[in-house]
Amino acid sequence: MLRVPIIQAEPGMRLSLPVHRPLSNDVLLREGFALDRMTIGRLRELRVPEVWIDYPGAERIRRFVSPEVYRLQANLVHQTSDLFERVQCDAGAKLDYAAYRTTMSGLIDQLLANHHAAVHLSEIAGAGESQARHATTVCLLSLLIGLRLQGYLVSERPKLDAVHARDTTNLGIGAMLHDVGLSRLPAECARCEFDLDGNDPQWRSHVQKGYEMVIGNLDASAAIVVLDHHQSWDGHGFPEHGHFGAEPAPRHGHDIHVFARIVAAADAYDRLLHRVDGGMWPRVRAMNTLLNSPLNGRFDPVVLAV
Repeated sequence: MLRVPIIQAEPGMRLSLPVHRPLSNDVLLREGFALDRMTIGRLRELRVPEVWIDYPGAERIRRFVSPEVYRLQANLVHQTSDLFERVQCDAGAKLDYAAYRTTMSGLIDQLLANHHAAVHLSEIAGAGESQARHATTVCLLSLLIGLRLQGYLVSERPKLDAVHARDTTNLGIGAMLHDVGLSRLPAECARCEFDLDGNDPQWRSHVQKGYEMVIGNLDASAAIVVLDHHQSWDGHGFPEHGHFGAEPAPRHGHDIHVFARIVAAADAYDRLLHRVDGGMWPRVRAMNTLLNSPLNGRFDPVVLAV
């Protein structure tokens, strides 16, 4: 099997994995379907980024691609898209937190059982400013980072036993919902999300608004991600917190929950990669920007080193 960008797909290629509709769990084409010119054109219109095709001599790649992980990823995309549609249409919409947890647990279990599958987690389709695309991508990146840093999670969560400290389910849920507060802002204000130096007070309010939406419905370790994913390792982030009568100030360093530190890095990487105009930076440029001054001081160096 071989992964082929849709722009390079040709008639006669036969699918080795199903094709899902972007930002949906719907299956457009099933495994074994032979592509034709009309279908390829339609997939391009739908902005399907790539297809997996049968290719002689590439059978060894199959161990790096799990159909179950692929299915769970599509389900996560669908849930995230549905989440943002519902909260934008109805401020009082009830979110299905139990379903999010089930999907997250299943995805983590599959990645742990087949760690090779993480190599080819598909790029999420959609325009650069799509909140659902961004949330899903940050969720997947955060999970992959968390699974690579299990020893670090144990050391950073000393009040928990090792099994619970390593559990990244709440990391994934917090990452999925990290920007849910943007649904409470005007569309033009929400676009500031793609400015790494966004100082607009209204835009900054999305963390508190999001936290108020989820607190009481999520585990505290997931809810704190929504509140603190814009905290900075060097102490120049937001929001400010008061501590026992002291002057309110942003959190910094290890005072920031490790889950929020992971999501902060994943969030910034995706915002660098996907530009507000719909274009993309090369991955190497986005990584180089994160790893060098002035941005690198904002993030946990252990997280950046993954």
